[in-house]
Amino acid sequence: MAIIKFESTKYLFMFFLLTTVLSGCVSIPKPIAFTSNIPENQKIGILIGKPVAARVNFTGSIGLLELPVILAVNSSLTTHLTTLTFDSEFSRLPKRIRSILEKNKSVEIEYIPVDTLAFLAHKEGISQNDYSIYKDKYNLNYLLVLQAAWIGITRPYYSIMPTAPPTANASIRGELVDLSNKKVLWYREVATNQAIPEPWDEKETRYANLTDSIYLAFNQAMDKIAIDFQYPKEAVNRE
Repeated sequence: MAIIKFESTKYLFMFFLLTTVLSGCVSIPKPIAFTSNIPENQKIGILIGKPVAARVNFTGSIGLLELPVILAVNSSLTTHLTTLTFDSEFSRLPKRIRSILEKNKSVEIEYIPVDTLAFLAHKEGISQNDYSIYKDKYNLNYLLVLQAAWIGITRPYYSIMPTAPPTANASIRGELVDLSNKKVLWYREVATNQAIPEPWDEKETRYANLTDSIYLAFNQAMDKIAIDFQYPKEAVNRE
């Protein structure tokens, strides 16, 4: 999810118009279950991007002139979120998956951390991304790609009035690709929502409850990804 800073209401209106037009054209790709059918003695790369910075997502009925007011009121919270880091937490996910893959298979794992990562969703089970640079550089047979796409909180508003307490959210997506034919062997987008216990807006405690809930939501998202590999679905009528 991208956060866009608007310099004028003209560009904000254009953005809303564009997203409204395009929303009917966007389809959510189907998840592809992992089946564990990776041959022995294969080399698997794990491409992991740096987690995105935590953000605030305001939803609901918000007018063009009301958004700056909401941003100003929440400026301290927004500043606090920029101080949170998730690198160490996210680095545990590929290690966890590695231990699962190596448990019953003789495979070699190559970690490939990158600062920025964005990839297209598959189309009918075929990856739409060019991973040849990683295949050639590391001599890989398969590539697992992991991206922390969203971390932060969401709060609904009506005009300048909040209509509910904020919730903590996290989203992680990934794909496992056979680099010999670009076939996607696993694809998943997971999202988690976590209620934030009161009090959540205490600046004196650096928003302790809110912060803990964000990390909890992020860990829950990682758990969902890891479970896909821990409990694979065996293929039926596999070619």
